[in-house]
Amino acid sequence: MTGSFDQIAVHFDRFAELVGGPLDEYLASVLPDGGGERAVDLGCGTGRHAALLAAHYRQVLGVDVSVPMLQLAMARRGLANVTYQQRDLRQVRADTDGTFDLVVSAYALHHLEDLDQALWRIRELTAPGGRVVLIDNVAPTPAVPRRWFLGEAVRTLGSDLLRRRRPPTEAWELLRLNTDPAWLDHLTTDRFLNPTQFTQQYGQVFDASVTGFHPPNTDDDAQDPCHAGQTPVVAVPLTDQGRLARGRGAGRGRCAARPGPADPTCRTGEAPHRQVR
Repeated sequence: MTGSFDQIAVHFDRFAELVGGPLDEYLASVLPDGGGERAVDLGCGTGRHAALLAAHYRQVLGVDVSVPMLQLAMARRGLANVTYQQRDLRQVRADTDGTFDLVVSAYALHHLEDLDQALWRIRELTAPGGRVVLIDNVAPTPAVPRRWFLGEAVRTLGSDLLRRRRPPTEAWELLRLNTDPAWLDHLTTDRFLNPTQFTQQYGQVFDASVTGFHPPNTDDDAQDPCHAGQTPVVAVPLTDQGRLARGRGAGRGRCAARPGPADPTCRTGEAPHRQVR
């Protein structure tokens, strides 16, 4: 997965420039009033969200495993209060890096095989009174076929031109990006949770505090072919770290997820765009 991002870093950055506006607006809307001292973006890519956070937090750490992505981040979004590091997001730990007032991760966690352990570490990274914003995709089946991405690319072009959502030159550019063979090769290697699995796995860690799963994109026809299916978001203010300690089962390891069902009050929101078929 690292190698595939290395080859498409410039592609990814331009794609995010064209379609990332609604997500940027969503992130800005869920940030605490007044910001805070420290924030971390886990899987920061080319630094788009780290740069957004820099206007609200004194210190921002952005980590990613891809060197080319980080090189673009530093060249295009290098800021005095943002530090970019080439690290696996799972290597960011409270005992070595301290805690953060805000932990953000967008479209990165589905790449991890040990998701449960990663979620517990994310909770440990969050300072009492801090906030977690995790955004990722779900789909009815783990793998999304190439034909779906191609179909959505054509549909997006049609809607862009018909509704004049973006200039024609950008609409055609987006089609080229969406149908690039290397881009499609990357997308079809992704594996997703379904909505029930997402609610259960995230709810086991954040069940006391989840405020809801919210779609960041409100335009039904602005489907992002990179981000397949529904897009649940968990925005979690953490005010009590005590539940973290009580949640560890004996002998289950330092970051083991708790057994049992997710809090029934936690639900995935309605998709703002069509579900993958």
